[in-house]
Amino acid sequence: MVELLPPLDLRAPGAGLLEGLSELQDHQARVLKSRHPLRVELEGFTAWPLVNGPSAYYYLVHTPLPLAEPVLEVVREQHRQIVALYREAMALGSDGAAFEQLLSRHMDTEERTLYPLYQQIVQEERLIRELGYEHLGLRRGLPEFGPFLRKIAAGETSKRDKDGFDIRFFHLFEHHMEREEESLLPVLEHLCPGEAAQAARQFTSAS
Repeated sequence: MVELLPPLDLRAPGAGLLEGLSELQDHQARVLKSRHPLRVELEGFTAWPLVNGPSAYYYLVHTPLPLAEPVLEVVREQHRQIVALYREAMALGSDGAAFEQLLSRHMDTEERTLYPLYQQIVQEERLIRELGYEHLGLRRGLPEFGPFLRKIAAGETSKRDKDGFDIRFFHLFEHHMEREEESLLPVLEHLCPGEAAQAARQFTSAS
């Protein structure tokens, strides 16, 4: 199990990035908080962006690690299934129940398994808080999906209408999916692969 050093807030007076990184030993990690992106400065470390601006940038930084086994690939596969079901329903104006059910189960399972595991391991709340807000936005948008599909089936929508619905609703899911696959999933696969594999079985049973 990784040892987590105290977070380093580079926005605080006197905080030094080089000193903070030099304290990291094997199997140690720490959260860095900055006003600015740190992509170049973190070269040579394994680093995941947790919060990517614009008001703050958080990174989880670890001494160099090999590529992890993708034990949470089932989560990525569900992301792909959700995207495919949405696009099929929007193209055909067909029943969106399969999309709605899978998206709802997926979010429930994440909140029950991956989000608490992340907080336990990383002890940082902002990423999960923001992902939770995105889940809330998706849940608020779901009741509009069925009625909109019925309008498509009745020929009552234009391309502009569909594009507008995509922007209001589905682009939020795509953004959310990208954040999870860039930060949440690889963090868990690298830092607690055993617990992540156990969580993955919950997604399989929920399919």
